[in-house]
Amino acid sequence: MVDSLNVSGGLGSLALKAWEVIQENPQDSAAELVRKIQLYVAKIRMSFIPDTMEYLLAGGRVSNAAALTATVLRLKPRIDIVEGKLIATKKYRGSMQKIVSRFVEDFMEGKNFDLKKVHAFYSQGTDPLVMERLKSQLIEHGFKEIVIGTLGCVMTVHGGPGVVGLSAIEL
Repeated sequence: MVDSLNVSGGLGSLALKAWEVIQENPQDSAAELVRKIQLYVAKIRMSFIPDTMEYLLAGGRVSNAAALTATVLRLKPRIDIVEGKLIATKKYRGSMQKIVSRFVEDFMEGKNFDLKKVHAFYSQGTDPLVMERLKSQLIEHGFKEIVIGTLGCVMTVHGGPGVVGLSAIEL
């Protein structure tokens, strides 16, 4: 067992990396494989942006005042998974179509990602144009493979419709 210290998107990135590690090291014992896989836990980066604060409010993740302020000002928080915790690291203003390019830029800033693969996630209700713009930005940053998938039920319940997210592994 390896604690990913992450949510579904980050866990998926780690699971796929674990498969690669196992394939590359078939001679290793289970304990040795776990040790190698655990080295990647701290290298997984996962961020997402909910389109609305309604579901974060209902789940007790934000206060009424914070949700009201964000709604009135059309703010959308960027949530990063940091050491197993959901941390609001940045705020964007405007529609998802408008902010998705900045989201990718900020996700990339100061990081040295393995450009072989990135995972882009969305929940039901996400505008397809937002995902196209997200994919286009990731291609511009040099990612070779962009795996696009829908978020699972837990992330969707907390984030609501229209959530977009990214997960990648730093070198």
